[in-house]
Amino acid sequence: MTKAGAVVCHLDGLPPDTTARIGPLDLSWRGASPDVVRFGQRVSAEVIGLGPDQGRIRLSLAATENPELRAFLTSLRPGDLLSGVVADLRPFGVFVALDDGPPHPLYPGVELIKAPT
Repeated sequence: MTKAGAVVCHLDGLPPDTTARIGPLDLSWRGASPDVVRFGQRVSAEVIGLGPDQGRIRLSLAATENPELRAFLTSLRPGDLLSGVVADLRPFGVFVALDDGPPHPLYPGVELIKAPT
């Protein structure tokens, strides 16, 4: 784990110097914790991003934790309208308890609306 809380992984079938990064927010929907992954542990994760040069790979372990929630989230498109109740305010965004959709594993029925950066 890096100082920033990210995890660097070596990928099967690729040269040893090819690595991927799992950011702290993509480790688990249950929150970042040192025990989510261990050195030498084999993991399965979803590719969520590739750098412009295709050499920077971003992975998400959280995307594989709850397939029903992930399918719902990836089915959403820009312009879709959802309704819900504000459940929590944080400096990085707003948590909203959605009226529809599967429950979130950490905050049941809640999704994050990220603050602009």
